[in-house]
Amino acid sequence: MKKIFSPSDKSVSKGNVFLSSITASVVMTICCAICFAGVTWAWFSSSTAVKTADIVTANYETELVVTDQDGNVIEPVNGRYDFDRYTRYTATITASGTASTGFATFEVNGSSYHSVQLAPGESISFDILGYTPLITGDSNWGTSSSEDPVFDEDTRFIRETVKLVPVDENSTAMIERNGIVETYNTGLVSTPTDVTEIREADPDSYNYSTDDYERYYVYGLDTSMGSDREKLDEFIKVTGDGYYTLTLSEADMCGTGAVIKVYDRMGTDEETDDRLVEEFYVIIYGDVDGDSFITGSDAAMIQSEVNRHTSWSRDDTRVEYRVKAADVDCDTFVTGSDSALIKAIVNRKQSLDQKTCAASQ
Repeated sequence: MKKIFSPSDKSVSKGNVFLSSITASVVMTICCAICFAGVTWAWFSSSTAVKTADIVTANYETELVVTDQDGNVIEPVNGRYDFDRYTRYTATITASGTASTGFATFEVNGSSYHSVQLAPGESISFDILGYTPLITGDSNWGTSSSEDPVFDEDTRFIRETVKLVPVDENSTAMIERNGIVETYNTGLVSTPTDVTEIREADPDSYNYSTDDYERYYVYGLDTSMGSDREKLDEFIKVTGDGYYTLTLSEADMCGTGAVIKVYDRMGTDEETDDRLVEEFYVIIYGDVDGDSFITGSDAAMIQSEVNRHTSWSRDDTRVEYRVKAADVDCDTFVTGSDSALIKAIVNRKQSLDQKTCAASQ
């Protein structure tokens, strides 16, 4: 049987085919979108099973503690320690941290140093005398490759102090600084010999005393010293890299009122680098006029002062070194008894010990 398609039948067939194609495309697009959304969600919500390890850096620190010879802790100012040149100090460096080893660096008198290797918990101590300043440095873990000098527990930063002292054990000289008297037998003038001496010149780095030298005296000398510097050399000397100068008294003698100035060469040959460190007045007990002799003129000067014809023992015009020389009876006053005692000495009825200012017959 032969089927004959009418035009209306052919039209329906084409529409069904087009609709089917569109439907399939839409379904496939929706499926792709769902798959893409699922993959994206899985990507952002998934967690890894592999954990990363934390990286911890080793640390290393050193602490510097400085004490004076009495055990007092000295605090730095902006990392710098300025020391008194007469005092011995001890510096202790202690290491801490997680690094296996390290070292410390610092400066002494302008020169750089680094320590031996120090493990955490270890410490090292060293002495400092006559040097200033000490400047704190860094803590470094590992091993130093620096060519700077290495210090260990046997190192001592000792520079012999420049100061005026009695020349030897036979000297009768007495060195007085603001009431503190130094003689050879006190042990204060001994020079350390069991130390490693490290000397560097830096004229601007030393810290010298700012004392008022008005009560710095040298006595225990002979009468009749005259004007000869060589005779004074028999009594005193300067330790370390220093020297002294002598300015004669008003009477042009090495008598009461003569001035001794002590200088530090600072380790250089340049005179401009020399630093004044001490200044003393010479005292000859009983010698008031400065000629280094005990005579009737000294008794007359004292009597004139007692009678208020002069004023060198009064508070507002006091001349300390002259008062000290005139007070031969050691009662801290200038009186007629001092004049009388000097007259007795001149007449050889009494004598006067120049070390103790003690009169005896």
